[in-house]
Amino acid sequence: MSNDEQEIMAQQKPLSLIAIVAITRTNGLGVNGQLPWRLSREMAHFRKATSAVGENEGSKMNAVIMGRKTWQSIPPKFRPLKGRVNVVISRQSGKEAEKELGISPEEHSHLVSSLDAAADLLGSSSTPSIYRTFLIGGAQLYKEAMERERSQSWSLDKLMITRIHSPAFEECDVFLPEFRTSDQIKEDERFAGIGNDEPAIGKLKPLPEQKWSAASDQQFDQFMGGPVSHGIEEEKDVRYTFQLWDRKE
Repeated sequence: MSNDEQEIMAQQKPLSLIAIVAITRTNGLGVNGQLPWRLSREMAHFRKATSAVGENEGSKMNAVIMGRKTWQSIPPKFRPLKGRVNVVISRQSGKEAEKELGISPEEHSHLVSSLDAAADLLGSSSTPSIYRTFLIGGAQLYKEAMERERSQSWSLDKLMITRIHSPAFEECDVFLPEFRTSDQIKEDERFAGIGNDEPAIGKLKPLPEQKWSAASDQQFDQFMGGPVSHGIEEEKDVRYTFQLWDRKE
């Protein structure tokens, strides 16, 4: 990156990030490095959210940032994810690592060493102009972004959650950090018709103060550029809802 580009980036606003993830009542998101569910409508929601660009945004593209294991979990015929700039974070680097992982900047896939480096790349002339940037996993990347919340080059501003209400998928061995208060957890459960007096908090402690607020149905529709299903979805005996959360300043 040239000195001019570094100076310009220092003057720019941090890159706004959106974490998108499907999680259980207790924030479980995977087991043995895999998703414990396969939901076609949920995947369609993911694809639409991470691909759609506003009508007046010209040639802009969305970007997806992921860890190496998430990249490798995508079947080779589907990577890089079509129509999006793919950025992979790995301790490996260099041309040999790109070749080994099947990463090619000519195909809008890039290899970087950190989340900060990913944000710097997406703010430079090395990629197309970016509309929205999504974090798509894995657990360690979500954890880092949610614990740090922001840096000089990026800011985690939204969470797009698919909340899986049932079954419990108790076999999950990795979890998203808890971002809700106990009252917000209870509200999630009331909406799903669970109605327990004690919320399902699992091993994670609720936040003592509210950091994130749930977007209204209207705000969610506006963000997506069209109607979103706001009720309970049922697919393969799995009940889930789509949610959008905004970080409070």
